[in-house]
Amino acid sequence: MIDFSPTIIREISIHQVGNQDNGIFTLSDQPAVLNEDVKGLLHQYFLKPFRSSQYFHIDKEKDDLLFESARSVFSSDGFFHENSINLAQRLFDISEHSSIKTGEFFVVLFRDCQLEDELVDAIGLFKSENKEAFIKVYPENSNFRLDGDQGISINKLDKGALIFNTEEEEGFLVQIIDQTNGDNAGYWKDHFLKLRARADEFNHTHNYIQMCQDFAMEELPTENRGEKIGLVNDTVNYFKANDHFDKEDFERQVIRQPEIIEAFENYSKSYELADHLNSINQFDISPQAVRYSKRFIRSVIKLDKNFHIYVHGSRDRIIKGFDPERGLNYYQVFFDEES
Repeated sequence: MIDFSPTIIREISIHQVGNQDNGIFTLSDQPAVLNEDVKGLLHQYFLKPFRSSQYFHIDKEKDDLLFESARSVFSSDGFFHENSINLAQRLFDISEHSSIKTGEFFVVLFRDCQLEDELVDAIGLFKSENKEAFIKVYPENSNFRLDGDQGISINKLDKGALIFNTEEEEGFLVQIIDQTNGDNAGYWKDHFLKLRARADEFNHTHNYIQMCQDFAMEELPTENRGEKIGLVNDTVNYFKANDHFDKEDFERQVIRQPEIIEAFENYSKSYELADHLNSINQFDISPQAVRYSKRFIRSVIKLDKNFHIYVHGSRDRIIKGFDPERGLNYYQVFFDEES
């Protein structure tokens, strides 16, 4: 649980960063000077979106620039702006794709973030990529004048990261915001920040649900999409119904069939290796992670352009078949009562 009510903005540097294709890259000479009203707006813009329980660490083995910059800022007040320039350069260098939008890159030093029972400082990295139109009204003589302009909405943070001054040996504790979709979805977290999931119950729960969904959609030996979605739903229901995860119990209740359990075992080993996850057979389940993971569950069967079937129940209640007389595939759906 994080409480930002005691948090203040200590320093802020602002740069403009585009991509390698358009070449837009402008560095400021010194930190920005802000009045108290603007600090209040920025406090809301930067910090309000951070409500998740998902944490990461900087992966020092991949690249230690971010880690060393954070350690330098936390240990000294003298090199904040210099480190902000290094990070802006890093962001520009990895922004290779032409579709990456130009925006303001903010580097912020926060004092006194309430993290559980501890007050810690934090470094904020934020990039604005979308502007919104707004109308300004000016009194003029005995009338009013209207002007249009574009600016940053304080209610929509495009990209953000908070690096907390704790758990330094693991790579500092980090939370992120990333509203990117499409081809560049990983460039903020994976290429710029270079993060790895923190080994806690939230990430164990979320990663396992995600792995089960990927297995069901990619490797489950059936063409019945209803069975695939049903397996994902059974997985989520298992995590909702239990406080503790046990792999053998999960496989017995959810995967069930020995040949599919064997395929799942093989898939989980390769999945953990590819995603640098540790093999953990038991852990406490995070209810927050279950709710978070449900947002990414794909539970729709699209049949040509005629029907969509939304599957929220068990795979035992939907059967796929083929009608040779009509030459068409079909689904049978079993239910108790119509509502």
